[in-house]
Amino acid sequence: MEEERMMILRMLSEGKITAVEAAELLRALGQEKKVTGSSTASKVTQEGFLGDLAEEIRKGLESGLSGLKELKGLKGLKGIHVGIAQGLKEGLREGLPWSHKHWSHWSDWGNSFGFLFEGGKRYTFTETIEGQLEADGPVQLDLKVINGRLTVRTWEGPGFKIFLQKEVAGKSEEAAQEKAKELCHVETGPHSISLRQESKTAEWTNHTLSAEVSLPAHLTYQGLAESVNGSVEVEGAAIEVLTARTVNGRVRISKLQGGEVLLKTVNGSLRYQGQVSVVKAHTINGSLKVADHGGRAASYELGTTNGSIAVRLSSDSDTGYKVQARSSAGGIRVKTPQLVETTKITDFITRHLEAESPDFAKRTYQVTILARTTSGGIKFLPFEEEEE
Repeated sequence: MEEERMMILRMLSEGKITAVEAAELLRALGQEKKVTGSSTASKVTQEGFLGDLAEEIRKGLESGLSGLKELKGLKGLKGIHVGIAQGLKEGLREGLPWSHKHWSHWSDWGNSFGFLFEGGKRYTFTETIEGQLEADGPVQLDLKVINGRLTVRTWEGPGFKIFLQKEVAGKSEEAAQEKAKELCHVETGPHSISLRQESKTAEWTNHTLSAEVSLPAHLTYQGLAESVNGSVEVEGAAIEVLTARTVNGRVRISKLQGGEVLLKTVNGSLRYQGQVSVVKAHTINGSLKVADHGGRAASYELGTTNGSIAVRLSSDSDTGYKVQARSSAGGIRVKTPQLVETTKITDFITRHLEAESPDFAKRTYQVTILARTTSGGIKFLPFEEEEE
């Protein structure tokens, strides 16, 4: 949770999210900790919380401005962050609506200030990287972009193809192109693909990098697909173990087959459809939608702090389901003949439901589902029915 908190604060200092959005994300993290952590945890006051937030912004501004001392003609900028952070702190103390009202002024200032670092207009560059992979053993993926969309798909081509789209600010096209060359680093081998955006080029900039990775459909994969600020989509791959995550954005998984997949985002929705043995999906602020194709034993762990969960179940007669669902502030509904309720508890504090398929123990393929949400409803639907 500390790692997620620092990622949110870093995104705020880089201007990728507003102070209001950062406060909402940090509040959601705090709610999750309150629900799952010790009951003896101390309560943080709004003033103290927002004061800490402003202090983090001040530190980020100070770090970014520390390198300006050697630049000519920019005297006096070293102390600007003090006034900005103090104003933000006072504004936040008056309430988030006030901050939202006046944040546009600070955002305009920040955008203008950014040109002192980047200068000039934005340019778009594209790059395509191709190569071959060997079939003996799983291919290791290490794919990460800091500010942009990451898409991973399989295709019938003999090798892999990586298409990169870079948006970079510069005083001239030549200067921007030089920055674009340093924006990310790609390494490939017979059994591996690594795509990493250099963190130093993402700090105090508004550069963006989107990557579309096409992989041979006949191979098996494992590893990481991650975007710090943007969506992640993975389609059609056979996997052993795969993690797909982002801090601020959605995660979409479709037509996946294989061993285990971990899906995670702090602020965004999760969508999964496939035939994977173990699925773990968690978001703090967003909904979950899952579709199980049946025909395979599987287990699901689904959780969200603030959002709904919808699970579509296959009508395959060989596949049986056993579910446990809990919600603190939302209803739980079963709308599929695949499930018969065995336990249902509804009181002032929580809703709890257990259900399973008739003759569950005799089904060829057994699927277990654990679904938890703090604020939101849970539905179990027929596979053919789209969730509203």
